[in-house]
Amino acid sequence: MHGARAEISWELGCPSVTNDKQLTALSKQIASEVVGKEGVQELPAPMFGTEDFADFSEAVPSSMQFIGVHNPSFGEVFPLHHPRFKLDEDALIYGVRYFENIARTLCP
Repeated sequence: MHGARAEISWELGCPSVTNDKQLTALSKQIASEVVGKEGVQELPAPMFGTEDFADFSEAVPSSMQFIGVHNPSFGEVFPLHHPRFKLDEDALIYGVRYFENIARTLCP
């Protein structure tokens, strides 16, 4: 009506993360060895956030996991990128052991 014009540019963001089934099973096994089976949780459903790790999973077989670093005893629990997020630094050693065991298994 007013002679306006529009141009739309659509950009796809990150691709989906694709976890390799064998690497995911290995990761679960090693995580269970590090923290015990009761310390390993599987997500009940896919997550629909974006993650640039997806680019790696397109290039090489990959498996993405989360290392739990929340500690409810610190008070209110905030998500990872929230400004009030509190990291339980005592949990970091488990991540180090996990990744060390993954590396030793895949690159003996």
